[in-house]
Amino acid sequence: MKFYAADKQVRCLHCGGESFSSRQVQLNTWFATFLNLDWLNRRATALECTACGQIQWFKQKPTTASEND
Repeated sequence: MKFYAADKQVRCLHCGGESFSSRQVQLNTWFATFLNLDWLNRRATALECTACGQIQWFKQKPTTASEND
């Protein structure tokens, strides 16, 4: 799937690929984990290049090609 961030198409920094899989990831902190409060931590979006596996992290969720039309 193609994604856009800041009105630009996301491309793989390693191989130049344009297709990614997406998942939400939690940005854990040691203190919240120590207190068993991981659910309070913020989340980010990780895009994994389907060609080479390079992972790129985004604080704001990138949009898909269909959302960008």
